[in-house]
This record gives sequence, C-alpha cells and structure tokens, in this order.
Amino acid sequence: MKQLFLGLLLVFAVATGMTYLSEPDLQRKVPVIYITWDPSPDRIRQLNLFHRWLLRTGRVAPDGGPAVELRIDASTDSAYERMVQAVSGVAGDLVTGTIPFMWRSGMLEDITDIAREKGLSPDRTYEGAHPDFESDGRQYGFITMMYSVNLWVNVETFRRYGMEPPPRRWDIETFEQTGKEFVRRANPPGERQKVFFMNSVQNNNGDRFVRSMHRDLGLSDFNETLTRCTLDDERFALVLERIHRWTYEDHLMPTAADEASVHTEGSFDSSMLPLFARGTYAMIPAGRHFLIRLREFETRPELSLSFFPADEFTNAVSIARTAAIYRQSRHKDEAMLFLQFLTSPEYNNFIVEGADGLPPLPEYTRKEAFLRPPEHPNEWGLHEALLEAGTTLAIARPHSPFVPLNPTLHFKNMARDKVLENLASPRDAAREAAERINAEINRTIQESPRLRKLYHEWTALQDKIERTRAEGRKVPLEWIKDPFHRAHYLHKGWATEERTAISAALR
Repeated sequence: MKQLFLGLLLVFAVATGMTYLSEPDLQRKVPVIYITWDPSPDRIRQLNLFHRWLLRTGRVAPDGGPAVELRIDASTDSAYERMVQAVSGVAGDLVTGTIPFMWRSGMLEDITDIAREKGLSPDRTYEGAHPDFESDGRQYGFITMMYSVNLWVNVETFRRYGMEPPPRRWDIETFEQTGKEFVRRANPPGERQKVFFMNSVQNNNGDRFVRSMHRDLGLSDFNETLTRCTLDDERFALVLERIHRWTYEDHLMPTAADEASVHTEGSFDSSMLPLFARGTYAMIPAGRHFLIRLREFETRPELSLSFFPADEFTNAVSIARTAAIYRQSRHKDEAMLFLQFLTSPEYNNFIVEGADGLPPLPEYTRKEAFLRPPEHPNEWGLHEALLEAGTTLAIARPHSPFVPLNPTLHFKNMARDKVLENLASPRDAAREAAERINAEINRTIQESPRLRKLYHEWTALQDKIERTRAEGRKVPLEWIKDPFHRAHYLHKGWATEERTAISAALR
C-alpha cells in the first residue's frame, strides 16, 4: 500500500510539472487574458497574429516576448452559455459573438469614453454594424468582422438551361417569373423534380431572406422603440403565404421531402455547397465566408451575386461579430489591446485574404487584394457587389433590451416552419409568434425593475412617435431604436436628424 501511495504521488508530481510547463500563464510573468472563441485553425492564426502585433508595436515583456498572453476559452458553445458564465462572474476577459443583450444586462464594459482615444470610434467601421456594438450613444465593443447575406448565383447552372444569370437588383415579380422559367427548363416534364431555383428557407440564411421581404413591405420584428413585437401584422402573414406558394405551387424551393431526397443522393458530400456547385440549387443565400469552403473545391463554378428581391426597399441583413470586454475582468487594459488589434493591418488583411466577411475597417475593402484576389479570378466582380451590400443596403437585426435575440428568432422561425410544414395558416402562425415574443417581453419587465423603468420610458416615446406621425410631422431620428425603422423612416422622408429639445430630454 505504501508503494502504491508513493507511486501515485510520483504520477501527480509529474502531471503537475507538465501542467506548469505547458501553461503560458504559469511560465511567463505577463498577464494572461482569455477570449471566448472556438479553437479553429483560423482562430489559432489570429491569436498568433495578435502576439506578433504586440511585438511589432513595442508591447514587449522583459523576457523579449509579448507583454500579454492571449488564450482561447473554448468552454462555451453558445451565447446563452456565455451569458450564464458572465452572470456567474467567470466569463473570459473578452467576449465574442452577437452580444447586445449582454450589455443591456450590465455584463460588458462601457468603452465609450476611451474608444476614440484608442482608435475604436464607431465611425471607423460600417454604419450597418453599429447596432451590434453600440446603443443610445454608448459603445460596448468593436467588430471582428461583418457580413451581409445575399443570393449567390451559379452562372453555369443558368447557362446550362439557356438562361442568363439574374441581375444584381430585381423586383419580386422578376424573381418569381425567372424562377418559374428556370424550374420549367431544368426539370423534364413528368419526372420528379431534381433541380430548384434556390434552396429551402428553413435555415438561418432563410430567415434573412424572409426578413428582407417583410422589410420591403415596411415591417420589422418590433415597433420603433423595440417595446412590442409586430409580427402579428398582415405583412408578415403575406410573406409566409408567398414562400408557401413558391414552395408548393411554383416549386421554386424544395419541400422538406424534396430536400431530404436531394440531400441523400449523388455526391458523398450532400451538404449545401456541393449541391449548389453541381447545380441542384441555382442560388443559395449566404455571406462572404461562403467562399472559404468554395475555395477548397478543385473545380469552382462561375459566380455572380444578386441582392434579395424587393419592390420598394432593397435591403440586406447584416451580422457583425463583436468583441467586448467583460466588466468583471481583472485585465481590462490588456483586453483593450485586443480591441485595438482589430484595427491593425495584420488583422484586417487576414480577414480580407481569408474571405471571412468584411474586415473591421472599410478602407481595406478598397484595396486590390479585396476586390480582385489574385489567386481567385473567378471571384472578380463579386466583391464589389458584397461591398455595395455591406455599405449601402445592410441593416442589422433589431436587438430589443426586453427579449434576447435567440427566443425572438426561435418563435419567428417556428412560424415560418409551421407554415411550410402545413401545420398552421400564415395568419395563425404570425399571430402566435408575436404573442410568444410579447409574452417574453412581459416576463422581462416583471422580473427586472431596471428594465421595467426603461420599458415605460420607451413606451411613452412610442406614443410620441405615433402622435407625431399622425399629425403629419417628421419624427426625430434619435427617438427610433430599431435599426430597420431608422433606415426606412429616412428612406420614406418621415424622419429628421435634427435634435430637438424634447428628444434631448428623453435621452
């Protein structure tokens, strides 16, 4: 027994020594900061770039190495888990992802007063990304990248059936008529349909397609002040009705049974991208990072890009990945260095060359490396369209302080799926989605006195907006909290950017 005890003690001692040697924060006398990232090869390269940037900019420790050690915390797989960690006081120093609800909950450091000094002011990046890291004039982080979702077109598929690819901008009727003609030409009569105009909208990017259509009709998920879900509106029902018709009557998109069939035959890799590359789907909605995998293909199709169809208000849905500092971090100054790194040539060129969305600083999108990547001539012409979408059409998703984004998306997508699975009528599904989201809002204001106070302030502001509109007067833009409504009000000429005494009092 004594020998067994001594043997175990020796094993533990060796393990402790190996741990000491393998842990940077134990080996080196420098601050160690943690970032909530997935441990992918790209993230490892970005981590190494950060350390090299520290050395290049003179942030060096006495031993000659970087003055800060950045490590990846891969223990969280979702925004919900990150929020649980933050509430528990054990989050990483840097939090990444889509994080507006976290700053509303007081979990993130407000960097407004120092951001401009550190080169991180919002005007350095895309206006469409602002709602993902700032609110009411306060800033809580900076973007690591931004992308907008558009329709990627396989030009070779269209030409195979004697058609030219669709234009960059098109209206709903053109989309529908082009789709019908494509489906007619691509599928022999009397046989099971195997080729579709585009893939199903029952996925994340399908949500963005649906969102762009109800935005075109002037509808957002919420009212102007984010205090009530408005999806029980007839316009959302009309969009659900339309995608049902495109699926079951016009066959522009596959039903669930169609999709199961095309995903189980043919290539050993039946994921979306190979199906698009070989022509099963003529178009798919995606962001620029779609190119990362496509570049791995030995044979790459000729591509073009079309914006989502719209009759009155062409728009794209933007998503910004954000990095922010955890408010309880013990290394806020060191974490701020990482936010500054996001504006460096090293980081921006990495995003440009890797095709992982648009780089944080727009000036890098005007360079030849972005517009005409030398190793990818089949992409020339695409990046200008991506830039146009990202800088002129992209509008962020609304982030209400009274309900997290995930439940909102869940109930909204549930309405879409119920309609496409013939489980509910468009109007019943739309009404149920709004009721569920508004129930979440009610729960929030009952449980949080701080948010209840804000809710009453913003509902009073909503009343002012509605009265101002009813009187035929322009609404001060700063009253409007929903990013879509801000853009749409300006488009319609319903808003003024001039500050008024009453709007200053409401801030």
